[in-house]
Amino acid sequence: MASRETPTHHSLAGVSALLAALVALTLLPGLAYLDFHYEEARRVIPAREMLASGNFSLPTLWGQVYLNKPPGHFWLLASSFQLFGFSEFAARLPSVVAVLCTSLALAWVAARHLSLRAGLFAGALFALSFETLSKGRLAEIEAHLACLVFLSVALWWMG
Repeated sequence: MASRETPTHHSLAGVSALLAALVALTLLPGLAYLDFHYEEARRVIPAREMLASGNFSLPTLWGQVYLNKPPGHFWLLASSFQLFGFSEFAARLPSVVAVLCTSLALAWVAARHLSLRAGLFAGALFALSFETLSKGRLAEIEAHLACLVFLSVALWWMG
């Protein structure tokens, strides 16, 4: 039985570049041109209020304490607003980055334990799945949660 080759940093960089291009081509187009919909406004307003009040420890929604979601999501949105200004693009960009991080982490784990091709396939399948394509374009918490859960399980599994 042939031994499996360990992926090199150069080959992993190539897979990472391909996955980054795939995520950018599928999630970035039109990100700034769609109005907020579904629950996006309820995720954006607390981040905007954090910036306005300077209170980053207690999220509020229309001035009322809002503890339905963890504040980390609001911190990411507020950081994006600081960098890019208040816009649909800035609100949704952290979700795209979370999808990219998850895709890259999946590729790395699969490449390390299976093969480089399996890594590329795993990262691409995640990035192109229906749920990722729909939730990865929204200013919602799901993409961040998926990223953190996968990273937690992967780190636990790998020791």
